Amino acid sequence: MVKRKKSLAKKLHKWPGLIVGLFLIFFSVSGILMNHRNWISSLDVQRKYLPESYAFQNWNRSAIRGSYKIAPDSLLVYGNAGVWLTDPSYQSFDSFSQGIPDAADQRKTYDVISFKNRLFAATNFGLYTFQNQWKKVEIPMDGHRVVDLEIMDSELYVLTRSKLFKSSENDLFKFQKVDLPPPEDYKKELSLFKTLWDIHSGEFLGLPGKLIVDLMGLIVFVLSLTGIIFFFNPRFRKWFKVYKKYAPRKLTKWSLTYHNKLGNYTFIIIGLIALTGMFLRPPLLIPVANVQVPVIPYTHYDQPNPWYDKLRSMLYDEEEDRILFSTSEGMYYSGKDFKGEMKRFDHQPVVSVMGINVFEKIAPGDYLVGSFSGLYRWKPDQQYLMNVVNRRPAGTGQEFGNPFGGTAVAGFIEGNDGNAYLFDYNRGVGALGHPKRFGKMPEKLSEEGEISLWNFALEVHTGRIYSAFLGDFYILIVPLAGLTTIIVVISGYIIYRKRHRKNVKK
Repeated sequence: MVKRKKSLAKKLHKWPGLIVGLFLIFFSVSGILMNHRNWISSLDVQRKYLPESYAFQNWNRSAIRGSYKIAPDSLLVYGNAGVWLTDPSYQSFDSFSQGIPDAADQRKTYDVISFKNRLFAATNFGLYTFQNQWKKVEIPMDGHRVVDLEIMDSELYVLTRSKLFKSSENDLFKFQKVDLPPPEDYKKELSLFKTLWDIHSGEFLGLPGKLIVDLMGLIVFVLSLTGIIFFFNPRFRKWFKVYKKYAPRKLTKWSLTYHNKLGNYTFIIIGLIALTGMFLRPPLLIPVANVQVPVIPYTHYDQPNPWYDKLRSMLYDEEEDRILFSTSEGMYYSGKDFKGEMKRFDHQPVVSVMGINVFEKIAPGDYLVGSFSGLYRWKPDQQYLMNVVNRRPAGTGQEFGNPFGGTAVAGFIEGNDGNAYLFDYNRGVGALGHPKRFGKMPEKLSEEGEISLWNFALEVHTGRIYSAFLGDFYILIVPLAGLTTIIVVISGYIIYRKRHRKNVKK
């Protein structure tokens, strides 16, 4: 009986480990890179070296998020491709990103607005203003990401992922923090998805936690590499004379020794990282997306700011005398004085857990909401929600939609002639209810476009990079790899402990 169990443990460790080890090498390296976005923000990867699906084509991949009119014959379009100057017919495009660092992650632009005859841009790495070229404006913020801009009562409001700032009356470039009230019935809770994300990355303990997970990533890399060497080295020595000459026999023993020792001391942490990672991608992401859990004490989320890392977009409705906030917890609203609790809308639009990309006012109390779950016309006071693409009523009361719907809305613009264009993340731009075509992408983007190293690491870590070969089945890579990793580390520990006890008896 003991012998059969040992044989089973060997089989569960050997063959699944050999397969998943190849994936874990890429998961570990990409995870370490993702943990330090600021450090690698200036590094890019040429899209031409990636599968064809990663090429910039027809303004896809969130190249355009929105537009802003700066003159009767000139508009700015902005998004992941930076800022571009175009004409009202959207046929010619010239780069308008001078002054913003020439790196894909730092060019990512969420909003452009004009205030007191100056242009301002909200980017992934801060607030910029334009005077001959873009120049960075310092604001007292945590982190870098500025996600939205709004004008209210002749004041410029700047929204980050955690805080709201407004310009000073006496100094345009001096910003002061606005104290946002807590949401009604506030509880110090966090989405289970975000909690698992922070445990998986180590971010819940700040930089020390990230460094611990980085160390685990290096150990996983070594475990995978030594396991592969232990499997192939004896075979390659037997099959290839050249390999036998340069690869010493003791390489096998060395690999096994360090493989066993590292695995013995870290298998629980590695299993936990694999388990949490399984729930960060569909299909296991869906059941945890809307679940709320208490904040883990003494972590970076355990702080007085109830909106820490939850703010995504804002919209001022002057006629309704309210400010709407799109957050990771749903839609809320407040008065201009920001007094009292932030009210939550009883009727919620459909928004992907990946976040909101379109948030515009059509009329008082009538809003356009777009995300990777689709594009919707939303009238919260009338309990009205309509899918703009198929013009059918949408289900009510749903906070978050699937991460990716049939139309993954990355952007939306409407010209002076009323003609609208929808930007799908995968398919690119398409006319919405009219025959006029949108202009072609500049060759600089379509042929020489770049993806940030951080985003490339994200594509590898989430398994999306394999969609070029596996199609929609790539969605199973993360959960299967996570489950296999748990089986491999547990079976490996069983094998090691049995051998250790046997050696002790001797």
